[in-house]
Amino acid sequence: MRYIITLSDSAVSRYYALIVAIVTLCYLYITVRMAQWRADIRREMVNRSRDEDAVKNDSMVAYETVKYFNAEGYEFGRYRDAVRAYQRAEYKVLFSLNVMNVTQNLVFTIGLVVACFLSAWQVSTGQTSVGSFVSLLAYLAQLQVSIIDHRISIMTIGVLIESSRAP
Repeated sequence: MRYIITLSDSAVSRYYALIVAIVTLCYLYITVRMAQWRADIRREMVNRSRDEDAVKNDSMVAYETVKYFNAEGYEFGRYRDAVRAYQRAEYKVLFSLNVMNVTQNLVFTIGLVVACFLSAWQVSTGQTSVGSFVSLLAYLAQLQVSIIDHRISIMTIGVLIESSRAP
């Protein structure tokens, strides 16, 4: 925060503060919205996992009945379908995680590129030194690490809230 205040001392440097603020707000908005979207997908995966376990346990508990009525093929088909449904749901969860990560990285990369172009322009016109450019890169790298830490905290809180709502 102190760096943002010192950056905003000059007219051009206010653009850095604006870039950082926009990137941070977009990043957090996208993270929250995509985490909400992913919660439904994860819930579906958990339900499919429970269904798979239920089919497996039913088959094992009623083994003698299944054997007596020659229903091994039927039970095998039920279990295979339950496993496939779980695998599809798991794929959706992993895919949504990758979409979220790519989107977050894209938002931050766009902000980084804009800030770097602005800083490179300032260096080329003699308004600032190369050291300021390097300082900006170090600051943005630190900002990305702290945003990722906050994202993990936000997602952990979201998981706790979701688990408290579960029946």
